[in-house]
Amino acid sequence: MDRSKLGILLASFASMLLSACVAAPTQTAPTGAASAAPELRYTSFRCDGNSEINLEDFGTSVHVIDSRGADVVLPASPPAQKSRYGEPGYALVLEGRKALWMVSGKRPVNCVM
Repeated sequence: MDRSKLGILLASFASMLLSACVAAPTQTAPTGAASAAPELRYTSFRCDGNSEINLEDFGTSVHVIDSRGADVVLPASPPAQKSRYGEPGYALVLEGRKALWMVSGKRPVNCVM
């Protein structure tokens, strides 16, 4: 992996994590949403570029399968929260019915339920 692309991805992810520290209004998630509600396990999102991601929520991690070829389990980052997940090369930020999905080396995509 190109170090400059990895650096850009990590910097973007870090800035999103810092900006996400502001408390957002509490929303009730609809059935099928992968958000803060632990009883909501499976969710599908339509994304930019006619792509999609499917999530399975395990509480402390999410399994992400995307139509661009990624199939990965991401831990909550930082632990004990339910909206930001990541590991080297991948990041997922959930906000209500929206998601931002990032894969190293590919353009980040905005997604909606």
